[in-house]
Amino acid sequence: MLQLFCPTCGTFLYFKQNYTWEDSAEFYCKLCPYKYAVNETVSDEVPLKKKRDDLVLSKENMQKGDKAEVVCPKCSHGHAYFMQMQTRSADEASTIIYECCNCGHKWRED
Repeated sequence: MLQLFCPTCGTFLYFKQNYTWEDSAEFYCKLCPYKYAVNETVSDEVPLKKKRDDLVLSKENMQKGDKAEVVCPKCSHGHAYFMQMQTRSADEASTIIYECCNCGHKWRED
């Protein structure tokens, strides 16, 4: 595990990226001359379990919502469940997501 404190004086180590042809990086101490060169890149991938939209727009949640008299673009049925979501910045209009009561087709109005 990486040590974030200087082994010489115990001060917090700072990170510095050197943007040169080598792309080197190091941790350094501001109180003493201690430096620790970073020689390798370490990365970690954390997979998402479910997207937020998948949870919000589940069939159960959609059917708990209100019904609207709108025509489904897929089957032409006249009713659909709907939910409003803020998918863009707060100063823009909400997005309305519909799910047809007949065929389950989903579509949105921005």
